[in-house]
Amino acid sequence: MSRTGEIVLGSAVLTFGLALLLVILPHEIHVAASEAGEVSPAFFPRILSVLITAIGAAHLLVTVLNPDDAGISATRMVSRQAALRAIATIAIGAAYIILLPGIGFVAATAVALIALIMLFGSRPIWLACAIAVLVAFLLFYVFGELLKTPLPRAGWLE
Repeated sequence: MSRTGEIVLGSAVLTFGLALLLVILPHEIHVAASEAGEVSPAFFPRILSVLITAIGAAHLLVTVLNPDDAGISATRMVSRQAALRAIATIAIGAAYIILLPGIGFVAATAVALIALIMLFGSRPIWLACAIAVLVAFLLFYVFGELLKTPLPRAGWLE
């Protein structure tokens, strides 16, 4: 990628992280932690948004301060298959966000994980399903039960 492309990429990631941290999270997550010591639902998304912001800032800073190194990645071309996998991953993430409120955390997470496992690994479908369901329930137990973080439930259950 050219130096200009690297600067645009770093700026875009930095802007996305800041928008997530300063605009989207405060607007979308309204539940505060209780006085019983529960973790706020905004805690983990806030950590993720800080990391995204830091990665964007670091990428931008490295690109601006080291102009000679900006062309190194230009020698490595991305294959068509890798680009299609990246686009498919973004589409799976978008579908996950759309499905989450409607079908709940466990089902949406299992569906997204099955799709990602099938996209990136050459596993049999039964193994992908088993891994996805196990991980979805494990995540639900850790965050929903142990850390007391409210997770989206299926819309028809409410």
